[in-house]
Amino acid sequence: MSAKEKRQCRGKRFDGWHWFNCAINANHEHEGRWYCKTHHPPSVDAKTVARKARWALEAAERRHGRDVVQARDRVVEAAKAWVGGMTHGSTYALVDATEDLLALEAGKTVIEEER
Repeated sequence: MSAKEKRQCRGKRFDGWHWFNCAINANHEHEGRWYCKTHHPPSVDAKTVARKARWALEAAERRHGRDVVQARDRVVEAAKAWVGGMTHGSTYALVDATEDLLALEAGKTVIEEER
């Protein structure tokens, strides 16, 4: 094959209505077929893995934030019950809710270190 001969990418693109062949010249070979950098299967797989890892980390951060808010709400409710009526159970509920909140807030540093 001469240096001037161009290969067309075997990838497909979708414009929202139709599928088209990719119009970019191919520079990367994979299993006997030629692809551009965008459609090169190992590149696509690497981008997919990175995107899914980023989404998993973002989901973990959202879950953790929601858990902290719920723990703070439990502390507030337990404190209201404790102030409203000094019962034996309300004291333990306040201590348990506070310990849960402190554990969750300590866990926040673990998620931030993963980034």
